[in-house]
Amino acid sequence: MATKSPSQFHNSWGSVVDATELPNVAGAVIQDAALEAGDVCFSTLQESLYQCVDPTLGAAVWRHFEPNYIEFRSTYLYTEMALPTIDTLGIRIFDASRFSTPSGAQGVVFRARLMAVFAAAATADVNLYDRGVPGAPAAPILVAQLSTGVSGAIEDLAVTIPVVAPLGAPPPPPGLGEIVSGPRIYEAAVTEGGVPTPGDTIQIYGVELAFE
Repeated sequence: MATKSPSQFHNSWGSVVDATELPNVAGAVIQDAALEAGDVCFSTLQESLYQCVDPTLGAAVWRHFEPNYIEFRSTYLYTEMALPTIDTLGIRIFDASRFSTPSGAQGVVFRARLMAVFAAAATADVNLYDRGVPGAPAAPILVAQLSTGVSGAIEDLAVTIPVVAPLGAPPPPPGLGEIVSGPRIYEAAVTEGGVPTPGDTIQIYGVELAFE
């Protein structure tokens, strides 16, 4: 059972069996006004340390206490060929449930920094696909797309995608504009839309998926 233990930097609440039992979350047995933002608690089922960001009784929010992003690619140069292509930037496993709690919806940010050079009216498109649960990747399902028609300038693109199942809830099938809670395989890819011209380029400076 979680109990508060003071420390020099923050308070530790020991451990709980499941993250759904973290202090002050909706439905948890432990409801204590002494909980403070910055306090930590370990979940043995998730094998994860969580940090409290909102201690509200009955509606506390905890976040997984570790790097909360995956990087698909730091640098990459896409060059349009005679036939349109889709180039994979990376395939990674991301577990949104490790950064969300039963207290409410959380969001994941898909972002890219790039510069495109077009000869005609075209777009640089960076797509995020859900490839299913860890194992052999399933057929790609489009989750989000970042797109710009600007040529010759560095662009920072980003979209916030909701997590559709809070921690402890059964995950639904993936859909456009949704991140499924739990470990999933994600693929990021770049392509050119509009009127692609052979020799057009898209310089990628970074593509990542991050919980914020």
